[in-house]
Amino acid sequence: PGRVDNRAKSGRSTKSFIDQGLWDQVLADLRAGDFLMMCWGTNDSASDPARRTEPRKDFQGNLERMVRECRAKGATPIIATSVARRVWTEQGDFVEPPSEYVVVSREVAARERVPLMELRGLTVELERSLGVEGSRALHLYLEPGQYETYPNGSKDDTHYNRHGATRVSELAVQEIRRLKLPLVDWLK
Repeated sequence: PGRVDNRAKSGRSTKSFIDQGLWDQVLADLRAGDFLMMCWGTNDSASDPARRTEPRKDFQGNLERMVRECRAKGATPIIATSVARRVWTEQGDFVEPPSEYVVVSREVAARERVPLMELRGLTVELERSLGVEGSRALHLYLEPGQYETYPNGSKDDTHYNRHGATRVSELAVQEIRRLKLPLVDWLK
């Protein structure tokens, strides 16, 4: 069985991950036979110029660069579409705001023949299946004083709590199996 080495850093985009030298660190440690799962786009859409990328310009270029450099090391790149944010209308309809970053991720994966884990569609289905109130159980909804690190509580529709992270990781496993990736042998 293999080993998981999570190099994700909170709040990073393709741009800031590269600019801060984190991508170079990943490349330095990447070995032939490794698999590299990449899920970008959420922070690339930030208004902060240190993170912001344009979908069909630097975001696309950064993603293509990562695929190319990963393959040059003899590793296998895997692209995952970014997960859905929890957005409901007052009428109780789930809204999936269009994301050009998701579209570009799909296009790069198809053009470069990179396996694509379709987490966006699966997380949209998950959110909808739970409904307005039920979907809160996936996210960081905390009462004031419940946790020392969140003294004022939290109403975060982007980030998952432990339960939500577990549900989404189950979807990722489902995608690994659907794609018949060699990683399937490592799953329990």
